[in-house]
Amino acid sequence: MNAMSVSHSYRRPRRPVRVWLPLSLLVWLVLLPLAVLAAPLVFVGAAIWRLNPFKAVGALFSLIVALCGVRIEVETPDAHVNLF
Repeated sequence: MNAMSVSHSYRRPRRPVRVWLPLSLLVWLVLLPLAVLAAPLVFVGAAIWRLNPFKAVGALFSLIVALCGVRIEVETPDAHVNLF
């Protein structure tokens, strides 16, 4: 009878680590000081390109608000990340 050797490496199952961060609130808190600093530049840039500054700010605001529904899912052998 032939001898057969089997090697098996045991991997401990990893527990998922769930961390909830209010990313939308965090994003708004980070963007608020930048918006205050950029406001004069928006008005100067709108005057140079002959745009309505209120429509330009409204379009930018609409873009940022639309990003709230984006779902990003990254999956690697070591980690699984979901951002909503």
